Amino acid sequence: MKWAEGDLAGALAENAKLGQALTRAEPEARADLYLHYLWDRAYLLRDQADRAPAAEKAGALAQAEAARAEYGRAATAAEADGLAVLEAYFAWRSHDAAAATAAARRVDSSATRTRRICTSSPWSSTRPATPRPPPIFAPASKRPTT
Repeated sequence: MKWAEGDLAGALAENAKLGQALTRAEPEARADLYLHYLWDRAYLLRDQADRAPAAEKAGALAQAEAARAEYGRAATAAEADGLAVLEAYFAWRSHDAAAATAAARRVDSSATRTRRICTSSPWSSTRPATPRPPPIFAPASKRPTT
């Protein structure tokens, strides 16, 4: 919610709370929640890097890339769409339309057709539509396949 309201600091704080709550999650949901935590952390840090002052931008980008790599290490083959969407988001935020398009084309649209992955940027009416993360709330076995 905080991200959609344009409150990036609040979104990062909510994400940190999810990370802290993982140990209390039901065992069958823990792995999916961990991936959700990592995925959100990566895109939130990427957004934060865009807002960083010039002197801090390189470090902020490196932190976001490290978070994306951590998600990549934790993701299974079943998370190929999540990996591709995150790659597309990072490329789009870097103004690399070709890389964003190539990554987006790897997403299985038949499996993500009902997912809401795009919305307008909540903090600026001058920015184009901002890709949204796919929902990863339900365990993989309970996610819709079409």
